[in-house]
Amino acid sequence: MAYPIPRRGEGWLLAPAGAVVGLLLLAPLVVSFALSLTSFSLLQNTTIFLGLKNYGTLLAHGMALGGFLSDLLITLRFTVVSVLIETVLGFALALFLSRKFSLTGWLRTLVTVPLMIAPVVSGLQWKYLFDPQVGMVNYLFQVLHIIKEPQNWFSSTGSAWLLIVVADVWQTTGFMTLFILAGLQSLPRDVFEAANIDGANAWLRLVRIKLPLVWPVLASAVVLRAMDAFRIFDIAYVLTDGGPLYSTETVSLFTYRVGLAQFNMALASASSLLVLVAVILISMPLMRNLMEDAS
Repeated sequence: MAYPIPRRGEGWLLAPAGAVVGLLLLAPLVVSFALSLTSFSLLQNTTIFLGLKNYGTLLAHGMALGGFLSDLLITLRFTVVSVLIETVLGFALALFLSRKFSLTGWLRTLVTVPLMIAPVVSGLQWKYLFDPQVGMVNYLFQVLHIIKEPQNWFSSTGSAWLLIVVADVWQTTGFMTLFILAGLQSLPRDVFEAANIDGANAWLRLVRIKLPLVWPVLASAVVLRAMDAFRIFDIAYVLTDGGPLYSTETVSLFTYRVGLAQFNMALASASSLLVLVAVILISMPLMRNLMEDAS
């Protein structure tokens, strides 16, 4: 299908829409950067110019418990682990659902159900499931003789962090599944027919054909999911609120605590901008590799 070539000067027709989009994107960043250079607080009437002092404060004491850099490492670890698990599970489910059988449609719909649940609601359901008093998990583990008495899963650093990963994997694996499934269904069938004629088994078809062909789609899904996982807030806030002892506090929770609990909006603005820089630095190499593979 041939598309008409825009005439010279017609690009100005997009200027109003471009100006609105640019304003919506740049105005919050400019305001946030301006606030980060001051001492602006909701508890003070006066505001003074501090320059880059807020950034120095975040980095100087960042590795302490509840510090910015410490929370950044927690967020990075969560992002790597959760996205890795979701990618493996999503790819396996996509391979299974790419086959045609009687329950295919129902199972594909079932995979999308967690995506329709709000993260806050998802966090609450997992919190009640692992509640030390009335949680179903403690009851089942006692019936199966896995534990002798109810456990407080949220009081341990390891189990609390693991619960956040489990809740996130349960909710967002469907996204990876649908993304990869769409890529698998778009692969050319003649390649697989030729492989069957040549006698290639299922493993060779997966490693030599499916993975290389679906790799751009898989990489795109990983990049999008990683950027989304890095800003996790809802589930972590509902399940642990950063506890115990800030061991599950992500950078989003740190920014919330500093800005809306301690009312230090200037420090919270500096934190949000550093998070933005971190996301850009992490995503740029991934996007560069993705564009090289696509070309």
